[in-house]
Amino acid sequence: VYADAGTVKQNYVNILLMLLRLRQACDHPKLVKGFDSAAVQRFSLESAKKLPREKQEELLNNLEACLSLCGICN
Repeated sequence: VYADAGTVKQNYVNILLMLLRLRQACDHPKLVKGFDSAAVQRFSLESAKKLPREKQEELLNNLEACLSLCGICN
């Protein structure tokens, strides 16, 4: 679309963002044969509980900030 319109350079960030979203869509654990989500969830929860309280709060704040930003619809 951008190549046909001759606006590739003006939309470089959008193109990279689309590639990122495509990678994220294709990088789902359930696409791997034999994936056990329960085991991963248990391990993740156990690991998170071992983190210092300050680090847990920092990670939660970072996650909330990322979820509130959308590169496509802002």
